[in-house]
Amino acid sequence: MKRKIMCLFIGILLICTCGCGSNDADVIENVTAENNDVNYNNENITIDYENAELYETALNEGRETIGNIVKFEVVEYHPGSIAGYNAWAGEHLNFISQEDVMLKSDDVVTGRVVSVKQEIGSWFIEYELICVNEEIEVIEVVQEIEDEDEVEELDSVENITTSDTVVTENAQVITEEEEFIEAFKEYQSEAVASEVYNIYATELGFENIEFKGTLDSTLNYEIIANGYNTVVTVIEEGDYRIFIPSSPFVLYEDGCVQTSCAELEDQTIDSYDMQSYYIIAKTIVEDNLKNPKSADFPSTEEISYQKKGNLVALKGYVYAENSFGATVKSDWVVQFYVNDLGMFDYTVQYVELDGSSSGEFISYE
Repeated sequence: MKRKIMCLFIGILLICTCGCGSNDADVIENVTAENNDVNYNNENITIDYENAELYETALNEGRETIGNIVKFEVVEYHPGSIAGYNAWAGEHLNFISQEDVMLKSDDVVTGRVVSVKQEIGSWFIEYELICVNEEIEVIEVVQEIEDEDEVEELDSVENITTSDTVVTENAQVITEEEEFIEAFKEYQSEAVASEVYNIYATELGFENIEFKGTLDSTLNYEIIANGYNTVVTVIEEGDYRIFIPSSPFVLYEDGCVQTSCAELEDQTIDSYDMQSYYIIAKTIVEDNLKNPKSADFPSTEEISYQKKGNLVALKGYVYAENSFGATVKSDWVVQFYVNDLGMFDYTVQYVELDGSSSGEFISYE
């Protein structure tokens, strides 16, 4: 005897939900994993670079990428940058749109490259937005089953699914602290791991703390805290030194906080802001050159800086023509207050060029 039973099967359909700076959402369909071809607005599109790292490698190798399709993840979105609506995708990658596409951190963007230029060691890529974020959606497919044997087989499948679901629901969520301690316990005692985490979280004021591992099998351990690469030296239980390698910053020593997270952020410059500060510094220096059009500045890697709050100082050099038309190297130091970095608004405090100076340099001590 046969009976009719309505059964639900869960199918997975891959679709791309696209935010393209307009009110209507576009859909990319027919994804082909083998060649990265997608169909967008009835146009066949091939994704040339699947992530920012691959694209940056292509740029550094001198490849022509105008018209290529690039996918990248937004690290930070700066709609008020001096370059335009800047989707910062890494230390040297700035994807620029002339319209505010209202992105946010962790958005995955697909875009077509319109133009590329390199300045102060970074790439500025103007792009045309195609799509924002791909999502996997689960849909329910209703199928009519008439055979009792199929029903019995389905029952066994449902039992397995139900069992798996229970396991998932009962699974415990591991906290950041527990994950940190568990990883650190491979090298030190649980007491040490717990104490170090509490120093980072409670005394120093960091929020995102990740244990990375030991450095060359020593008592130095790498820990990422709020994006900073830090090192903790375990001298003995209760005695720790925390510092940032290749920098003057010691965060914790002799049982006391030396530099808190808030103080660190007040004195350091991230890669994105450094680009803007350097543009300001070059503008100030060029205003004091005999022939500013001849100026040739080094990359940001050769520039030193100091910062406290909105008071910023940069030091570097420039090759430029003097009054006699000869190209000479000139050392410079500039200090300025940042009123509004996004609007390129600043106030010059001090300028020194080839030993001549104007203004008064304010000490950071």
